[in-house]
Amino acid sequence: MQTLLKITYSFVFSCLLVATTTAQMHNGDFGNEWINHNQSYYKIKIAEDGFYSIDMQVLQNHITDFQQVNPQHIQLFHQGEEVPVYVNMENGAVESISFYAEHNNGALDASLYRKAHNQLNPEYSLYEDEATYFLTWNMYGSSNQYQDYTSSFNNMPAKEAYFIHESKSSLNNHWNQGLYRTYGSYVLSNGTFDFGEGYASSFSNTRSIDVATPFFVNCWTSS
Repeated sequence: MQTLLKITYSFVFSCLLVATTTAQMHNGDFGNEWINHNQSYYKIKIAEDGFYSIDMQVLQNHITDFQQVNPQHIQLFHQGEEVPVYVNMENGAVESISFYAEHNNGALDASLYRKAHNQLNPEYSLYEDEATYFLTWNMYGSSNQYQDYTSSFNNMPAKEAYFIHESKSSLNNHWNQGLYRTYGSYVLSNGTFDFGEGYASSFSNTRSIDVATPFFVNCWTSS
């Protein structure tokens, strides 16, 4: 198994308080359907994309009864979806919890628009750069965890024909007012966000944009 690199970060943990709300998303959900009210949740703030590892000492400092948790029951959630985690065990005890996480984007902001497809920049949040992940554990042992795999050179998997990676450059240095209506001396807009409203670049007929392509290798060969 490929070992995940341990990276030391400062984590902010706090208990999740569930409040009653009447706001619905475009799909009809309230956004809290994933919460099991019989479980405790601990908040982890993520500012950058990457692999993260929380060692046992940090977990014990913030979760007093964590030593009593069954490692197979540990879960991580982000935006209502369970995120795969790797629970590193040492001598039968949890050594660390590792996972891949990404900074916040505008996925949840779509429900703030009058129509979801009017969202200007789904790659950039209107309110928050940091994403929130929730660490918890269930009572039943069903969780999404990576498993150890022992490599064997006698039974090699077939090689991949290709690999595709998408590089993006999110323009977000300018606030665009979006759709509005003028009635005499009054400028009116909807109470919800509307078409073209949000963070992007300023309007321009022509623009040159650099997109980073790290580790690009040109291996094309002509026949």
